[in-house]
Amino acid sequence: MSPVAVPSAPSGGSRGVRLPVWRSERRGADLDEARDFYQRGYNGSGFRAERTTTPFEYRYASTGGGPVSLHSASFLGRVRGTVDPAGVYVVLWLTQGRASVDLGRDENRLVVGRPAMFPTGRPFGFEAHEYRDALVHFDAPTSSAPPQSCTAASPARSASLPWRATRLPGGSPCADSATRSPSRRPPPSCSATPRRGSPPRRLCAPSPTGSCRCPSLRRR
Repeated sequence: MSPVAVPSAPSGGSRGVRLPVWRSERRGADLDEARDFYQRGYNGSGFRAERTTTPFEYRYASTGGGPVSLHSASFLGRVRGTVDPAGVYVVLWLTQGRASVDLGRDENRLVVGRPAMFPTGRPFGFEAHEYRDALVHFDAPTSSAPPQSCTAASPARSASLPWRATRLPGGSPCADSATRSPSRRPPPSCSATPRRGSPPRRLCAPSPTGSCRCPSLRRR
């Protein structure tokens, strides 16, 4: 479901951090081109794009095909529309800017550094303003059921660093690393005791010993 992109040179790592190897990339400064590119790539409709006071540019990079792939996107303008990704689950987090998904239904205002998930199996509205984000695409046919939405800690310095597998109650995986060792078993899941007036948190990342790092959490 990734937007069609043109080849580019891979990027390397630094300071011992393993960075994604981008196998395709598309970039430019044409607003209409960017709008059409994203609308076509995410099976969208009704896209409206506008310039802001920031000089406009866009970029989309991908690690290529496979059941799990990493993506990086930016759109330094304002855009709004409807998308209906097919055959893929998408987890994303903002690194800059503002964005909201599922407008008019179960609106989720994204927070920089906090993972969120696209609604699955139906079209949904979105709006974004001068954003940069990172995304992970999971091919839908490889999963028996859509992953449940989750709240987790901010990603590490690179999206290609290993993610610890953690399971929600009922055994549904929330996130898993493609580099996870087969001998490393997921730690027990944790549940949160919500503060008054706050929505319940269903997941936090346990420590390697299996205990919860969050002081407000207790083991199930």
